[in-house]
Amino acid sequence: MAASILVINNFSGKVKFRKQTHKSKIIEIKKKSFFPDEQRFNEIMIDFYSMSDMARGIFPIDTTLAGREKAMSDIKDIGIYYWKRNLEVLDSAKKFSDAETDRKIEVYKEYCKLHISCYELIYKAIDQHTNAYDETINKKFALINEKTKEIRGE
Repeated sequence: MAASILVINNFSGKVKFRKQTHKSKIIEIKKKSFFPDEQRFNEIMIDFYSMSDMARGIFPIDTTLAGREKAMSDIKDIGIYYWKRNLEVLDSAKKFSDAETDRKIEVYKEYCKLHISCYELIYKAIDQHTNAYDETINKKFALINEKTKEIRGE
């Protein structure tokens, strides 16, 4: 799994968080200076990235009848759980953010909610042993990719 990296740019006085995801994409949050509240904010974002990795760690999912129960448990008890925890973490990060970062936090929250709804659909599809939700699930993944690009500023 990828780890979060704190990079301090001494010349501009900015702190950047860079998250190397499993697809080698970088997501970053920027702060203007380094004060105790901002340090706490940075710690919260490291937690966010760590839990995001754990939530995405359920893939690939075993959709066979033999692996069905474990897959459903992983989706619910790991994937959905950690995305919901991330929503809580982002709420706590708002205490330490400014107006610019508040907007990014809202985008991150939308990102989490998209993952939750996608995971719920995957759970439902496995539970019902059907492919009926495949198109909707793929659309959710496309929306997640768009949100990832928005977070990265692309």
